[in-house]
Amino acid sequence: MHQAAEKGLFHLVEALIAAGEPVNQPDPRVSGWTALSYAANWGHGEIVRILLAAGANPNQRDVYGRTPLLHNMHNGRPRAPEGEERVEFSADTFHQLVQAGAWIDCPDSADGSPLIYAVESGYSECVEYLVAHGADV
Repeated sequence: MHQAAEKGLFHLVEALIAAGEPVNQPDPRVSGWTALSYAANWGHGEIVRILLAAGANPNQRDVYGRTPLLHNMHNGRPRAPEGEERVEFSADTFHQLVQAGAWIDCPDSADGSPLIYAVESGYSECVEYLVAHGADV
């Protein structure tokens, strides 16, 4: 499930869920990331939708205290098909996670928060959204 979510293979993610694969299982190879962490990190919005609908926890932390929203804000770089420009951030994934109840003030072990990462990365739309929705400033 983890590799399928990382690579954007949404049909495989759907098949694994249908076969009973747990959606919140931490990956022991990579600091306890979940499939949702991988999908959020790479901005795979369709997989984020599928996993959330299947009960994925938007607030499950890895060993560094990062949630899928923190992975999206800190990395969030979708893989583009060969020959196409790579997009640097997936606002769709950000909004899906927040609407699913992702904590907007959740710090990681380095005291980074979604707002801090949004400011550092220049994601002004996300900064405005987070501040408007009560993020600690």
